[in-house]
Amino acid sequence: MDADHSKSPEGLLGVLGHMLSGKSLDLLLAAAAATGKLKSFARKFIKLNEFTKHISGEGSKAASVRALLFDISFLMLCHVAQTYGSEVILSESSPTGEVPFFETWMQTCMPEEGKILNPDHPCFRPDSTKVESLVALLNSSSEMKLVQMKWHEACLSISAAILEILNAWENGVLTFESIQELLKETRKEHTLRAVELLYAIFCLDMQQLTLSLLGHILPSLLTDSSKWHTLMDPPGKALAKLSVWCALSSYSSHNKGQASARQKKRHREDIEDYISLFPLDDTQPSKLMRLLSSNEEDPNVLSSPTDRSMSSSLSASQLHTVSMRDPLNRVLANLFLLISSILGAKTAGTHTQFVQWFMEECVDCLEQGSRGSILQFMPFTMVSELVKVSTMSSPKIVLAITDLSLPLGRRVAAKAVAAL
Repeated sequence: MDADHSKSPEGLLGVLGHMLSGKSLDLLLAAAAATGKLKSFARKFIKLNEFTKHISGEGSKAASVRALLFDISFLMLCHVAQTYGSEVILSESSPTGEVPFFETWMQTCMPEEGKILNPDHPCFRPDSTKVESLVALLNSSSEMKLVQMKWHEACLSISAAILEILNAWENGVLTFESIQELLKETRKEHTLRAVELLYAIFCLDMQQLTLSLLGHILPSLLTDSSKWHTLMDPPGKALAKLSVWCALSSYSSHNKGQASARQKKRHREDIEDYISLFPLDDTQPSKLMRLLSSNEEDPNVLSSPTDRSMSSSLSASQLHTVSMRDPLNRVLANLFLLISSILGAKTAGTHTQFVQWFMEECVDCLEQGSRGSILQFMPFTMVSELVKVSTMSSPKIVLAITDLSLPLGRRVAAKAVAAL
C-alpha cells in the first residue's frame, strides 16, 4: 500500500480484492485500531483514492482498473468512517491547504447520526451540465465510458442526478416503469464492476481458481435444476462473462515461460485430480486418423453413418491433437461437451440463457482480438445449434467460431451458413 500506485495498479487491485474476501478487512481494521495505527491505515486509502484523480493517456483496461481502485478505496473509507467514526479519517491541516476529496465529501455529504446536512451546500448543487449528462447516462442502456472519467466529480454529481430523476417522476415526466428500468440498468453497471473486481481477485491464482470455476461450479449450476434461478440476469450474465474472461486468460497464459519445479509438481497433481473429468476415447484410432487426414476432395471420407456421427462429436482441439491429459484442456473440453448437450436437449430455461451469454461473450472476446481461443474445444455439432440463436445467426459469427484451417471445420461452416 506504500508503493508507487502508478507502477502496478493491477497488482494493487488484486491485493485489495484479497483484503475484501471474507472478514480480512475487518480483522485488519481491528488489528490497526488495537495498535493505534488505524488513522495511518486510513490515510493509505485516502492516498489511493486521491491517486485515481490523476489521469494521463489511458486505454480502456487502465481506465477500468482506475475506476475499481476509486470504488474500493471509497467504500473502504466509508466503512472505516461508519465503524470507527469520521474523526479517524480527518487529516491534519495540509501545508498546501488542499483537502482530499473523500474528506470533503464525508464532511458535507455523508449522513451520520446527529449530523444535519446542508441542502444548500455546493456539493448538492454541482455543475448542471454534468448533472444532465449523468442523468442522461443513467436513463440509457449504454455502458458508462470509463476512459478519462473523473470519478470524484461524478460522485459529487450523483446526488443531484438522483434528485432530478425523483423530481421528474413526481412531476409525471418519468413513469414508475421508467424508474424501474433505470434501476435495472444501474444494477447491471454495478454487476459489471463486480465482475472486474472478481477477475482481479482471480488473478491472484488464476489457474487453480479457473479450474474450480469451470470444472466444478459451472457444471453444478448447469446440471441442477434447483440452482437454475441463480443464473438469471444480472448475476447469471455476470458469471458467464467472468467465466469466459478467466478461461481465456488461463488458456492464453498456459505453458508460457519455464515452469518452476514446484509448479511442475503441482501440475502433475492437477492431472491426477482432473483426469476423471474428461474420459479419453482411444478405442477407434483408425477412424480418428481417417478424420485427421481427410480433405474436401475425398468423397469416401465420412461416408458411413458411424464415421459421420463420430465427426460431429469431435472438436477442433482433438483434430489438432491437443493433449487432454492437461487439466485445463480437459476441463474446457468437458465444459463445452456439457454446453453442447444443453443446446441439443432443447429444454429452455435460465441455464440455456446462460449458455447463450457464455457463447456471446466468447465471440465478443474473439472479435476484440483475444489470444488463445477456447472455442477449439467446442464440438462441431454446436455450430448448427448456435446459429438457431437469433443473436448468433450470422455468417460472420459462424466463420468466427469455426476452425476454418480444418477441412471438417470448413464443411461444418459451409453447411451452417447455407442453413441461415
